[in-house]
Amino acid sequence: MTDSPSPKTPLNSGGERSLPPSDRGNEVKVYHYLLLCLAMITCSSGGCVFALMINIASEGDSISPFLLASWRLMVLEIFQMVPFCIEMKFCCREGCGREEGRNVDNGGNAPPLNLGCSPSHYLSAQIGLLCSGVALGVHFSSWVYSLGATSLTHSLFLVSTHPILLVGGRWIGLLAGACRGPTQLEVTGSFVAVFGGGIMTADVFLAGPVSGNGIAPTLRGDAAALLGAASGAIYLTIGDIMRRRIPTWMYAFPVVFWAWATSATAAGTFGNATWRGVDTDSFLGWTNPEFILYAVYLGIGPGNMTCVYRIFVL
Repeated sequence: MTDSPSPKTPLNSGGERSLPPSDRGNEVKVYHYLLLCLAMITCSSGGCVFALMINIASEGDSISPFLLASWRLMVLEIFQMVPFCIEMKFCCREGCGREEGRNVDNGGNAPPLNLGCSPSHYLSAQIGLLCSGVALGVHFSSWVYSLGATSLTHSLFLVSTHPILLVGGRWIGLLAGACRGPTQLEVTGSFVAVFGGGIMTADVFLAGPVSGNGIAPTLRGDAAALLGAASGAIYLTIGDIMRRRIPTWMYAFPVVFWAWATSATAAGTFGNATWRGVDTDSFLGWTNPEFILYAVYLGIGPGNMTCVYRIFVL
């Protein structure tokens, strides 16, 4: 007696069993969640890696937190250059074809992509990319500064409060009639986060324990982390608008450049950073054997995993 294929698992043209649509959807969702978990792990490890670099630098010459932020952004920019050029090439080919009224088919070297961004459209978006990049630069600079001025726990928690700030902004937008208000779950989550944050930051006024980075909590460092959260909320808000109009790498590359320019300007102004050598006062200091592995990890992992997640999931 032979087993007949179940009607729920039909055979495809090759005689193999194929998953029903519902199972294929569940398979995609599992893949999405796995990719999200990987992105969360790599992004969450960034603060610990920065703290290690600060500790290594503290054993010798001190390093400007703004310079440290510029290192991370410079490495990230280098790794994003190739996908940006590829995406820009294909986008220009398809965009120019639409602007001139001719169709670009997929018979030649053009990929089957519909990037939906013409060169003129991309140029008109540069002001938004500049604002988003400056906000990202302030976010990284103030956050890395907080890593050396408050406990690691406080820094990581407070810089991640941008969802609370976004919910508050939604309330302001609702009162102004500019947007809809936050949902009940968003409001509930914000209150829980604020309550937990109040408990966490209470050790500033008490003799709290020193955290994992060996630094006691301070109001100055906490304020810097909150500034990082506020600028991060601005970056996310602008990015949410721009990403609807611009492909991922064409958005990320100029934004990271302006973020690097912001942190590098702060490093040159407040930290006297130079282009000479590979010491802890140089913009190329990340190539020093003591830092290069950490810098490369920050560029490949926390930096690019967010873009990869956006490409394959969002």
